[in-house]
Amino acid sequence: MTLDAQEFVRRFVQHILPPKLRRIRHYGFLSNRAKSKALDNARRALQVKAQQKRDKAQRREAAIQRLFGQNPNRCACCKTGTMQRIGILPPTRAPPKGEQDLEQVIWI
Repeated sequence: MTLDAQEFVRRFVQHILPPKLRRIRHYGFLSNRAKSKALDNARRALQVKAQQKRDKAQRREAAIQRLFGQNPNRCACCKTGTMQRIGILPPTRAPPKGEQDLEQVIWI
């Protein structure tokens, strides 16, 4: 097929993605059909060990560590203990108008 320069550039520009948009296309050894076998073969060829599979709790802990840099359930006072939820207080209605708000907060 023979195209003039303007038509070629027009067709070529249609394949350029807008900024901050990424095209993801998996083929070859990353295709869904044979991904696990192909990755195992690639690891063996490169002599690289596979990462150990972690259970849900371990993955959650690692994600929290990455996000916060520390455990958010760590006690703010003593910095050594871990806080645990022992119950959830049900929502209460607001006090009637004209009454003062309670200044005392009860922590469980």
